[in-house]
Amino acid sequence: MGSKTKRGKPGRDQASKRPERPTKPAATAQAEAAAAPSAEAASAPRLPRARIEGLLRLKSPLHIGSGDTAAWRQDDLPAERERPELDTAPDYHTCCLLPGRGPYLPASSLRGALRARLHGAGAADALRRRLFGEVPPSPADGQASAGCLRLRDAFIDADASLPDYRALADTPAAGNNTRCPPDNKTPALPPYWMQHRGTALRQGIARDPRLGTAMDERLYSHERVPAGVAFRIVMDLIDATRDELRGLLALLRGWDGSLAGALGARTGKGWGRVAWEPTDVLTLDEATFRRWLAEDDPTGRLDDCLTPDPALLAQAQGRAANATAPAPPPGVLALDLKLTPRGPILVNEPGWRPADGADDEHTPTHYFSRDPADGTPLLPGTSLVGLLRARARRILCTMAAGILETAADGASPAAPTDLLAEQAAEALLGRLFGSAERRGALWLGDARAEGKLRAADQDLPDADPPPAGAEAQHVKCHEQTFIAIDRFTGGTRSIRGQGALFSVQGTVDGSFRAPLLLETARLARQEAGGTPHWWQGLLLLVARDALEGDLSLGWGQGRGWGAVAFRLDPAGAKAGSTTANLAHATGRMADGDSNAWPQVLEHLRTLTGGEPRAWLEQLEQAIRTELDPRAGRTPAAPEQRIGAAQPSTAEQPQ
Repeated sequence: MGSKTKRGKPGRDQASKRPERPTKPAATAQAEAAAAPSAEAASAPRLPRARIEGLLRLKSPLHIGSGDTAAWRQDDLPAERERPELDTAPDYHTCCLLPGRGPYLPASSLRGALRARLHGAGAADALRRRLFGEVPPSPADGQASAGCLRLRDAFIDADASLPDYRALADTPAAGNNTRCPPDNKTPALPPYWMQHRGTALRQGIARDPRLGTAMDERLYSHERVPAGVAFRIVMDLIDATRDELRGLLALLRGWDGSLAGALGARTGKGWGRVAWEPTDVLTLDEATFRRWLAEDDPTGRLDDCLTPDPALLAQAQGRAANATAPAPPPGVLALDLKLTPRGPILVNEPGWRPADGADDEHTPTHYFSRDPADGTPLLPGTSLVGLLRARARRILCTMAAGILETAADGASPAAPTDLLAEQAAEALLGRLFGSAERRGALWLGDARAEGKLRAADQDLPDADPPPAGAEAQHVKCHEQTFIAIDRFTGGTRSIRGQGALFSVQGTVDGSFRAPLLLETARLARQEAGGTPHWWQGLLLLVARDALEGDLSLGWGQGRGWGAVAFRLDPAGAKAGSTTANLAHATGRMADGDSNAWPQVLEHLRTLTGGEPRAWLEQLEQAIRTELDPRAGRTPAAPEQRIGAAQPSTAEQPQ
């Protein structure tokens, strides 16, 4: 704000000439009275202006779409990396970007993310209306009001971004960093890095749920801002109380790097995790504002009158004596999923492979996924969600097919059994894992290695052997060479005209940890009918298969790669309290693993109630509810349900 103009107040004679307002209907007056702030809030002193400044740092890659697409270009990608086949690569979905300034976070996206975190009635609803405003459904319900929060588009702060990928690409050592994947020592440009846009590209595929192979014409690409990049955030509060300012500061602390506060697209698969780093809180009191108005200097800026408030900054940073940790959103179960490879594992990232001729002839054809900032191996959240969804789909199809085959009426269904089973399975999967029309309630982030990465030709340092049962503290590269065999002749065949030998690079040893989030309250709301706990029964069967070692991840599962062991250790759980119920409901569990998943089930029982056998019965009834209309039958009555729960896919494959 620059110059200012003084305005006189109207006299009493002027005020007396104002036309009288028409009398409002009683319903309108009551609605406005309900929406008005309380007497305490109205009497509280207000700040003419307050400003909050800070950084929003990406903990995982982010995609906030612009609604447009663009074509891959050879000149965009590092010369030392292998290029995608442009004739088969589809256009990529672009993110929000301004030419010359790079990617940015739209103020509308930030505002919507903050507003979505304010749930419920009472104080949360009052703060939501004050910060973000309110538009009644109709004029008869009251008058619309604007919020006091002002947000601006957030742009990259190059000085605070770690690492600064734009500067890294201009360094003399950039050639080595772009040719080889990082090794826990030096950062490298992300796969498919585009220097002129300051973003990277990520390719993905859709797998056929029956065959497990890539589906035709289902290759997709997204433009992403890599992890480590920091955006400068500036927001203002106009005519707000200190309590409202404190409420906003507490709300911002919900951006703590967890899945619950993620932004943008594909948050259910680990994208868009952000961490809030406040740098300053400035306020302007009423007396200073009046002095600024009374000044005759036309060049005076109101921003120069803002003064730092150390107490509020300490609260924003969580350093105040009475500051509490940000509470998770209501009705959300947040846990850590631990995965331990039982052999080599490889989730391929083609963007790490050097270009042909850039290295020796033994360059691996596949490289495992890793964080470009430090080279830490990771298992992408997209792969983990796909793994659990595929297993859940197989369980649902198996149970649905069994229900159709043992139908009491004996009438032939209106469509083939496998088609009806798949339709019912997809309907239920969409309610738990999400679909094009519905956001998923089960979220999984990237699983990062807990130990440091060691090269394939290096051994662990000399030390005493770990105690029995202890897991390795390091992850090692693992390269293996294979020979391509012609399926018709039984002889060797060349790959890309370079001979029959090819090698792949995966990881072995160590362990990985991924955040898991389950929106139990939203599931309870949308499943308010007769089977509110069916999803618990489905997760129970998926958990059993995971414990028994039936799940494999990534490349080469037919060659012995990708076997993983799952563990889930929520803090404060009562281990073993549901072991007997689980054994009765699901049969024998794997030896040594019976103390892992019962802990999360104990949490689920606390949140939603019920017993494992009841969950499985409700799962069966939910499948029947989806099957009966599709099969042209009247929905089965509760007494017509099958008495015993169906076994998992480990015993009854689809």
